[in-house]
Amino acid sequence: MTPHPRNPKLSQSGMVTVLAVLFLIATVLFVLTQMQNISAGNTVDTQRQDDGVAAFYLAESGLEMGRAALQNSFTGTGVSNLNCTGIGPTTVSPLGRGAVSYSGVSTPATCSSTGVNCTSCAITATGTVGLANRTLTRNASLTTVDGTTCNSATTDCTNSGASPTWSLPLKNTTSYNAIAFFVLTYIQQGNTTATCSAGSNCVLQLALGSPSNGSKSVGMQGNAVTIPNGSTYKIYQTLSKNRDVAEVGVFFGGNTAAPTLTGSNWAGGASYWDTSNTVGKQGAQVQGTTNDGTASSTCASQSVPGSASTQACTNWCYGGDTLVFGYTVNVASLSDQINQPPPGSPGVIFNTLNQAMNMSFVTRYPTSNITNAPTDVEAEIWYASNGNFQYNGAVVPLTAGAYSYNGAGTGVIGSTWKSLNSASDNTAISSSGTVLTVGNSFDSTGTTYPTSQIISVGDVLTAPAAAAGAKIGSQLTSTEAGGKLGGRGTYSLTNNTHNVAYANNQVWTFASNVLWVTACTACDFNDSSFSTQTVSMTGLSTSPTTNAQATPGTNYKLTEALGGIGRYTLTGTAVQVASTATLLQGTPGTNIFLPVTSGVPAALFGNAARIAIKSGTGALNASAPTTAASSATATVHGALNALTLSSAPATPLQNAQLCAGTCAFFTPGGTTTYTLNRTGSGTGNGDYWASGFMCLQGVNRTIEPVTSSTTSTSTWSETVY
Repeated sequence: MTPHPRNPKLSQSGMVTVLAVLFLIATVLFVLTQMQNISAGNTVDTQRQDDGVAAFYLAESGLEMGRAALQNSFTGTGVSNLNCTGIGPTTVSPLGRGAVSYSGVSTPATCSSTGVNCTSCAITATGTVGLANRTLTRNASLTTVDGTTCNSATTDCTNSGASPTWSLPLKNTTSYNAIAFFVLTYIQQGNTTATCSAGSNCVLQLALGSPSNGSKSVGMQGNAVTIPNGSTYKIYQTLSKNRDVAEVGVFFGGNTAAPTLTGSNWAGGASYWDTSNTVGKQGAQVQGTTNDGTASSTCASQSVPGSASTQACTNWCYGGDTLVFGYTVNVASLSDQINQPPPGSPGVIFNTLNQAMNMSFVTRYPTSNITNAPTDVEAEIWYASNGNFQYNGAVVPLTAGAYSYNGAGTGVIGSTWKSLNSASDNTAISSSGTVLTVGNSFDSTGTTYPTSQIISVGDVLTAPAAAAGAKIGSQLTSTEAGGKLGGRGTYSLTNNTHNVAYANNQVWTFASNVLWVTACTACDFNDSSFSTQTVSMTGLSTSPTTNAQATPGTNYKLTEALGGIGRYTLTGTAVQVASTATLLQGTPGTNIFLPVTSGVPAALFGNAARIAIKSGTGALNASAPTTAASSATATVHGALNALTLSSAPATPLQNAQLCAGTCAFFTPGGTTTYTLNRTGSGTGNGDYWASGFMCLQGVNRTIEPVTSSTTSTSTWSETVY
């Protein structure tokens, strides 16, 4: 600044103002800088906040993807730790503006439905956007139950809408094909109907419902489908209206092949239903009936399910080894059910009036531990298995020629005839009394020898009286036309001093200790493994026993066989008995005998086979179920199989037709009654119920219910760093 010429002090008068202006400018600049810094910081924070929110939503999406992956891993075989750990770690990138990854950890770390039960799966998901990371954890409770259900009043249904479709997945983990049988039960009110969805390939077995269409009425649909080994299959069944529904399924496995449906090869041919017997009262013993589904191998009437109220076919269970019972009922509480022993009384008793048989429980659904399950419907599946007869690896539904006797047929002891007074007969004893000549009167027609009689060494002459007591020592010749040993010819006699001349109508009779079996249907006469071999015949007042059989041959015109046609020595006094059709040998007891070509009952699941008489003479012990030893312990006796029953028949069997398999469950040719013993929480619960049967052949592996696994969120948390 230039000094003032007259007053130097005046030269400093503007300095303060300048300084003030400079200070003001500096302050403004500082404020502007700070404001710029603050604005920039706010922009970064906003971006970070936005990225964090986006990462949070991505993490939530990851939880949902993880839960969906977990749910999709359930294939009807229960839950294991692999279901949980198998969902990840999985990363999805890009997703939105970032990426998400998720994984699972089970509790316990090693668990399964057949060992230590899985209780939960912790699904952890991390969403990443820019520099922001958000980590969320959802602890999903794991539950394995039999079947599936839907409560129409809640939002947990598979599908919503006017026509919902219910599904139940299953996986065949065996090495062989199998058949799954499903029972769908639903509230039938308002004419609600169910169908097997197109493409499901469900063979319809049962289609029935309880009477009326009121609020307590129930409908039932039963389906069967073959599941290849190692495959997962989903059954889809559609309702015409949105109603409460429950569905159960059972897996029936085969050994070297899949089981097959019995009955005709048309839809419903393997089923039985009768809507006239589907009303009962809860808490009481109620009954239903079936026809004899094993009555024939063909079906005279091919009624399709739903077209008639009663199944008319009588072959829907022919040749089966497993009887399956499907049951559906309206209930007032999830504790309402058929008795499920043990403990407690039997639940389903089949053939109540004859050989009562307790069926085995497999599954029911829903139960009280299922969240949001409807409380007005319940479905159950029961079964009973019984091995069929097997011969050379083939199934033999029926066997014929069963006896309580190891020997049965026709036979004769000794001989008797009248001689003729003619040279062509020549029946006489020589003047020396040592030679008997048997002429053509012994077999004048040429047809009675040897089926009506033979003459054996040691036979004792009882008539004519003049030579009574003479014995046959040997046969000298057999030169008569068509004659052979034991027929026309000459014989040496011992213990005789009298001659008998030719005489018209002379009666000749020989008593014998030789049983001549001329035909047999149970051919094991020579079996020495039985201590008593009593012989009974019409006209035989005593009860001799058989000893050894003479060496079989063809010298007696009929072809002899070991244990069959042939000569058997008898104990006791020699007798003469004419040919009879009531020759029986053995003491009736727990042993029954049938031809080996009929096969023997096969053990199924380690059990002996139940036996029933389909037709013929005899009656089993109705007071105790009669079972036979399995093929592993059946004994071959000559041309027979000897089976040991659990109790002796009430009436000995003679030429009876037997059946095993499911045939042994039914009343032959008539109506079979079954009884349901039920329990419940309230009187009158279960006013309406429906039930039906189907049959399978070739079931010989473990029978298992189809399981359904669900997840429900129990806790939710966020990891804070």
